[in-house]
Amino acid sequence: MGVDMDIDVDRITIRHTDKLVATDVTTRPYPGFATDLQQPLTTLMTQAHGESKVVETIYVERFKHCGELQRMGADIEVSTGSASIKGPSSFIWNQGCCDRFTLWCSDVSGGSTSRRCHRNP
Repeated sequence: MGVDMDIDVDRITIRHTDKLVATDVTTRPYPGFATDLQQPLTTLMTQAHGESKVVETIYVERFKHCGELQRMGADIEVSTGSASIKGPSSFIWNQGCCDRFTLWCSDVSGGSTSRRCHRNP
């Protein structure tokens, strides 16, 4: 995604960049890309320049958080087992729009990148 990383035995340090680059990811069983990391990465991809794609090979229904990201302004197309994300997106965070913890996490990470906030009545 265009970030500078230092990889040590017990940690990875990632330096901030102002221009994330779009990338494609496919989930796989260990030691591949973990399906549990797909949701936070999808949120990060909304801030990358260009079109990213996530292919979910383990749990194809794991894109429910994308609806919440779309409500905040993300440009995401979801089909069975995959999502295309165009970025960067400017989010408008809507407080209290989630009823599940994983969707709430997408709201928090998406809300942390938002430029304007407003509350639903």
